[in-house]
Amino acid sequence: MKVCTCRKLVVLAIVAVVAVIAVNFAAYSIQQEQIINLNTATYEELKELPLVDTKKANKLLEYRNENNIEVLDELKRINGIGEVTIEAIKDRTNID
Repeated sequence: MKVCTCRKLVVLAIVAVVAVIAVNFAAYSIQQEQIINLNTATYEELKELPLVDTKKANKLLEYRNENNIEVLDELKRINGIGEVTIEAIKDRTNID
């Protein structure tokens, strides 16, 4: 019985270590994502943002050509970009 319990503890310890490594790797990967300036980003950079497809990237560029983006909520003025898209991109963008 003691051998079986020890094996279970070893397996649990290994699983715990693997889980910690996976969480740390995921956090590191997120930190390595590039922050994109919405006022200077290229078309390709805009398309890298979550929920920004070709159509939204083009609309954002058109809007930006006529307006300097000062606050993220301003993007709601662009047809097709709403709260969901803004929430998805807010941690990956700035407007400096």
